[in-house]
Amino acid sequence: MNGGVRSDYIDLVDLDSYVFYARAGESVRLRVTSTDQSGLIPQLKMYDPTGSKIWSDSFGVISATLEASGTYTVVVADNTTVHKATGAYNVYFVKVPGANEYGNLINGGVRTGYIDVRDLDSYTFFANAGESVHLDIERSEDSGLTPRIELFDSNGLRVGLGSLGTAINLTLSATGTYSVVVADFTTGHSATGAYSVGFALSGERLSYAALGDSFSSGEGLYPYQDPNDWYLTFPDPLSDIGLSLSDLGIDGGCHRSYRAYAYQIRLPGDQGPLANQPDTDMDFFACTGAQTKNITVGGEPLHGEPYQLSVGNAIDGSRDLVTISIGGNDAQFVKMAEYCMAQRDCVHQQPFAPYAEFTLQDVAPLWIQYFVSPKIREVHRQIHDLATNATIVVFGYPILVSGNECGAVILPGAPVDRLSTDEQMFLRQTNADLNSVVAASAAAVGLHFVSVAEAFKDHEICDVAENWINGIDVFNPAGSFHPTARGQTEYANAFNAYMNGIATAWPNGYSDKGLPRNPTPVSAVSAQLQAEIAPLPRFGTLGVRLVAIPDDCHSADGLLVPGQVVKITGRDFEPGEPVQLSLMVNGERVALGSATADAEGAIVQEVLMPEGLVPGTSGSVEALGAGQNGAGLLLLTIYRVEADASLDSDGDGVLDLCDNCSTASNSDQRDTDRDGYGNICDADLDNNGIVNTFDLARFKAAFGTSGDLDEDLDGNFVVNTFDLARFKSLFGKTPGPAFGR
Repeated sequence: MNGGVRSDYIDLVDLDSYVFYARAGESVRLRVTSTDQSGLIPQLKMYDPTGSKIWSDSFGVISATLEASGTYTVVVADNTTVHKATGAYNVYFVKVPGANEYGNLINGGVRTGYIDVRDLDSYTFFANAGESVHLDIERSEDSGLTPRIELFDSNGLRVGLGSLGTAINLTLSATGTYSVVVADFTTGHSATGAYSVGFALSGERLSYAALGDSFSSGEGLYPYQDPNDWYLTFPDPLSDIGLSLSDLGIDGGCHRSYRAYAYQIRLPGDQGPLANQPDTDMDFFACTGAQTKNITVGGEPLHGEPYQLSVGNAIDGSRDLVTISIGGNDAQFVKMAEYCMAQRDCVHQQPFAPYAEFTLQDVAPLWIQYFVSPKIREVHRQIHDLATNATIVVFGYPILVSGNECGAVILPGAPVDRLSTDEQMFLRQTNADLNSVVAASAAAVGLHFVSVAEAFKDHEICDVAENWINGIDVFNPAGSFHPTARGQTEYANAFNAYMNGIATAWPNGYSDKGLPRNPTPVSAVSAQLQAEIAPLPRFGTLGVRLVAIPDDCHSADGLLVPGQVVKITGRDFEPGEPVQLSLMVNGERVALGSATADAEGAIVQEVLMPEGLVPGTSGSVEALGAGQNGAGLLLLTIYRVEADASLDSDGDGVLDLCDNCSTASNSDQRDTDRDGYGNICDADLDNNGIVNTFDLARFKAAFGTSGDLDEDLDGNFVVNTFDLARFKSLFGKTPGPAFGR
């Protein structure tokens, strides 16, 4: 995977091989390192399309400019004296142009990163011919790195080289996308540590930053911007206590979708989205799971990334446009909806008893009034004070549920567990209360507010027209209660309509980029609420994972099998406190015993699932304790039950539960468009859900070409008659099958 890492294991006298396609003139960088204490000394060899060996490096480092177009082969082997060592290794791969592991560099900003042993980090930026670029690199004080930075043009030719104390200053000769690669160059190339890259580009450009939570990131909509989004790319902050974020049910990435509204908004008079304009720099920082604390200055990192208003993200006077949605996770709205899915009459339940006697309908307004409202106000105020020249647009949330019962609000296999009309009315009111405080905060600070609730009317979950919000999805729980692809488009349409409506005669005037200046604050920004109130309970996320399933198989998260062991993980409890574990099955509670929080307030407990669980059913797994404030902490996740976790129908070594194409052998799981379906069973080239004549037109246009292409279905890097035969067999069908997709 370009810009990524592959992990594997060398057995006795083993040879592992990988292939990639490249064009003449492109450059590649490869590095390999042992990842255990086995004594393995991995080496790299590379062969050109004719099979000739063109590189052999005993120390596991390759830097090459390729002379021919075609498929190259890389071989990893042990290089100890007798070639009999075994062990695990990582191989890092970058091919330029195209490598973009960590996204775009920020004009006028600083990007921070971390180099693991023999790691390669990559970034891109777009520039016009004649513009001047400045790139410099620094390391953290405690880092042992000797970092080097390489700049490549859109053809893969290296045009700049920098290091500590030596910046790249260059006038660019061509228009296109440039690539930047960062690596360690100490002796042995094995130092690790943090670094920062400073980047500045001349020329008139419009600078747009998209901030916020999962409603802004495009949660649940493939493909994601970062191909490695499932995995943590920075040191895991929980590793020192034997946990990882994925153990806690938190995916290692921000899930920034190419179908998010940030990629679709446009300005009045533009013929296409802002993100596609050559004179626009778009920086996408919105992140699934973000709360206000992950936005504010000095706040908490999330998924290995700094808080969104960090200095490195340059939310400052250089920005022309900022958009944001925030507050839903602070209000715990989706967790409330999940809780209601698994309960009977959740509105009058006391979720946190015996630690708190609040019913759900009692505590929800208190959360919004005393905790959420002042936090949203502080986020809005900080953005206003930092991005002094920007037009700042705050989005509200759609009303997620319609009030009607239907299959989208019934857990599969559990017809008694549903969102009743009364429960939906409670959720609708809570949703509306949240929108009210978001709108009031934007008005008080003096920011533009775009409501989407009216636009989504009649398109809510279980509504009379096409639903623009996902219902419960036990195979993609993170996408539940989030906008569909059409919903993200309607977010963009609401923005576009708002901007068109104030494109002329805006009383506050316009910036030098033609954007409407921010509204006048309706009142002075008040201090945060300081009312005395007893500590409030809260919800949280529980990790549930079958012990027998590989750690990198995220499609199996929340999966249970009768009679098999699962690992239940969570955090934020009081150290040493007892935590009660249970299942909700058809509205009835089944005790699973208890766990004791460790010194860090985390629980890690393996539990045998009851034999009586019925495949095809769903419910919730819950962990209840007093929490750090003593008022009650309930962690939960929706689960689904499968009959068997060991099937491998196509015999490719990948379990069906983890396979992106379970009816055709594809051990490499190659998925070039990153939509969750392997190429071998995905001829849906335009991602509209069906293989039809539009896909045929694209296939014909690519026939006979070479490369790592979506149209190359069999993975031989050439679109030929073998691919045509497979395309014919898939015509008229939906892509897949891929488990849970």
